[in-house]
Amino acid sequence: YGARSLYLLFAIPMESPYEHLSLLAVTTPGKAHRLRFLVRATQLPVDPPWIEIQDAARPGEVLAEVKLPRQQEEPRPLSVDFEVPAATGAVRLLLRTPAYRTVNSLERAALWIDEVSLRPVTDKGRKVGP
Repeated sequence: YGARSLYLLFAIPMESPYEHLSLLAVTTPGKAHRLRFLVRATQLPVDPPWIEIQDAARPGEVLAEVKLPRQQEEPRPLSVDFEVPAATGAVRLLLRTPAYRTVNSLERAALWIDEVSLRPVTDKGRKVGP
């Protein structure tokens, strides 16, 4: 919940040190939730990272995924709706990356994730709470 931000700047070539960045978020069991955020990306590799939403009670059980853009000069809103299982009171948000290999380039890749919010939803387009 609330305003969270993440900014990553990394040189290519690289091995993927950010594969396991994660955040645990409290949710309402058995309710639909919406994850929203702004994203900006520059010079990400061909297969860019993605955000994976997992059931915190059952690690590895993926509830939803959001693919991030490879190149996005201006901040762009992204969102995904997902159902939280009845027995789960939290989800884990993971930043996942493919297994990058060495690339002959001196370019710098950058990824901004800003204004992150996670809120319950009752139906399409209408949220519950502040």
